[in-house]
Amino acid sequence: MFGLEEAYDGGEAFVKELEEDVGAECGKLGAVKKVRVHPKSADCVVTVAFENVDPAHECVELMHGRYFGGRRVHASIWNGYELFPQNTELIEQLEAKRLDDFGRHLDGDEGGDEGDAGFK
Repeated sequence: MFGLEEAYDGGEAFVKELEEDVGAECGKLGAVKKVRVHPKSADCVVTVAFENVDPAHECVELMHGRYFGGRRVHASIWNGYELFPQNTELIEQLEAKRLDDFGRHLDGDEGGDEGDAGFK
Protein backbone atom coordinates (compact mmCIF):
# COMPACT_ATOMS: atom_id res chain seq x y z
CA MET A 1 0.00 0.00 0.00
CA PHE A 2 3.00 2.27 0.43
CA GLY A 3 6.74 2.36 0.03
CA LEU A 4 9.28 2.86 2.79
CA GLU A 5 10.71 5.95 1.09
CA GLU A 6 7.23 7.41 0.82
CA ALA A 7 6.56 6.76 4.52
CA TYR A 8 9.96 8.07 5.57
CA ASP A 9 9.67 11.26 3.52
CA GLY A 10 6.03 11.86 4.50
CA GLY A 11 6.53 11.23 8.21
CA GLU A 12 3.63 11.31 10.64
CA ALA A 13 1.39 13.23 8.23
CA PHE A 14 1.72 10.45 5.65
CA VAL A 15 1.00 7.74 8.24
CA LYS A 16 -2.05 9.58 9.57
CA GLU A 17 -3.47 10.21 6.09
CA LEU A 18 -2.97 6.58 5.03
CA GLU A 19 -4.59 5.33 8.24
CA GLU A 20 -7.58 7.60 7.59
CA ASP A 21 -7.86 6.50 3.94
CA VAL A 22 -7.65 2.80 4.79
CA GLY A 23 -10.06 3.23 7.71
CA ALA A 24 -12.60 4.96 5.48
CA GLU A 25 -12.37 2.26 2.81
CA CYS A 26 -12.53 -0.63 5.28
CA GLY A 27 -15.27 1.08 7.29
CA LYS A 28 -17.62 0.47 4.38
CA LEU A 29 -17.56 -3.21 5.36
CA GLY A 30 -18.11 -2.87 9.10
CA ALA A 31 -17.05 -1.08 12.26
CA VAL A 32 -13.28 -0.57 12.38
CA LYS A 33 -11.63 -0.54 15.81
CA LYS A 34 -8.15 0.47 14.71
CA VAL A 35 -5.97 1.00 11.65
CA ARG A 36 -2.22 0.98 12.10
CA VAL A 37 0.44 1.72 9.51
CA HIS A 38 3.81 0.12 10.27
CA PRO A 39 6.00 2.69 8.47
CA LYS A 40 9.30 0.88 9.01
CA SER A 41 8.14 -2.66 8.26
CA ALA A 42 10.03 -4.42 5.48
CA ASP A 43 6.78 -5.41 3.78
CA CYS A 44 5.09 -2.01 4.28
CA VAL A 45 2.35 -3.45 6.50
CA VAL A 46 -1.00 -1.88 7.38
CA THR A 47 -3.16 -3.67 9.95
CA VAL A 48 -6.91 -3.18 10.34
CA ALA A 49 -8.85 -4.40 13.38
CA PHE A 50 -12.62 -4.77 13.01
CA GLU A 51 -15.23 -4.97 15.77
CA ASN A 52 -16.38 -8.34 14.33
CA VAL A 53 -14.71 -11.10 12.35
CA ASP A 54 -17.10 -11.16 9.35
CA PRO A 55 -16.05 -7.75 7.97
CA ALA A 56 -12.40 -8.79 8.37
CA HIS A 57 -12.94 -11.74 6.04
CA GLU A 58 -14.87 -9.52 3.60
CA CYS A 59 -11.99 -7.04 3.71
CA VAL A 60 -9.46 -9.71 2.76
CA GLU A 61 -11.65 -10.77 -0.18
CA LEU A 62 -12.08 -7.16 -1.30
CA MET A 63 -8.51 -5.93 -0.84
CA HIS A 64 -6.35 -8.93 -1.78
CA GLY A 65 -4.90 -8.40 -5.23
CA ARG A 66 -6.33 -4.89 -5.52
CA TYR A 67 -4.12 -1.93 -6.36
CA PHE A 68 -3.84 0.88 -3.84
CA GLY A 69 -1.56 3.82 -4.54
CA GLY A 70 -0.13 1.99 -7.55
CA ARG A 71 0.88 -1.03 -5.47
CA ARG A 72 -0.70 -4.46 -5.37
CA VAL A 73 -2.15 -5.34 -1.98
CA HIS A 74 -1.59 -8.66 -0.24
CA ALA A 75 -4.36 -9.03 2.34
CA SER A 76 -4.69 -11.78 4.92
CA ILE A 77 -6.03 -12.41 8.41
CA TRP A 78 -3.30 -11.67 10.95
CA ASN A 79 -2.55 -14.53 13.33
CA GLY A 80 -2.20 -12.16 16.29
CA TYR A 81 1.44 -12.77 17.08
CA GLU A 82 3.44 -12.50 13.87
CA LEU A 83 5.95 -9.65 14.00
CA PHE A 84 6.59 -7.23 11.15
CA PRO A 85 10.38 -6.93 10.83
CA GLN A 86 11.86 -3.58 9.90
CA ASN A 87 13.88 -2.95 6.75
CA THR A 88 16.79 -1.52 8.73
CA GLU A 89 19.15 -1.34 5.74
CA LEU A 90 16.85 0.92 3.72
CA ILE A 91 15.96 2.98 6.79
CA GLU A 92 19.68 3.55 7.46
CA GLN A 93 20.20 4.57 3.81
CA LEU A 94 17.31 7.02 3.96
CA GLU A 95 18.60 8.49 7.22
CA ALA A 96 22.12 8.87 5.77
CA LYS A 97 20.67 10.63 2.70
CA ARG A 98 18.62 12.93 4.91
CA LEU A 99 21.70 13.85 6.95
CA ASP A 100 23.77 14.42 3.78
CA ASP A 101 21.04 16.65 2.34
CA PHE A 102 20.86 18.59 5.59
CA GLY A 103 24.65 18.99 5.65
CA ARG A 104 24.60 20.36 2.11
CA HIS A 105 21.82 22.72 3.13
CA LEU A 106 23.90 23.99 6.07
CA ASP A 107 26.90 24.44 3.78
CA GLY A 108 24.76 26.54 1.44
CA ASP A 109 24.89 24.12 -1.49
CA GLU A 110 21.15 24.33 -2.16
CA GLY A 111 21.08 27.75 -3.81
CA GLY A 112 18.36 29.31 -1.64
CA ASP A 113 18.03 32.90 -0.47
CA GLU A 114 20.96 33.99 1.66
CA GLY A 115 20.12 34.48 5.30
CA ASP A 116 16.75 32.74 5.30
CA ALA A 117 18.10 29.69 7.17
CA GLY A 118 15.68 27.53 5.20
CA PHE A 119 12.57 29.09 6.72
CA LYS A 120 9.71 30.28 4.57
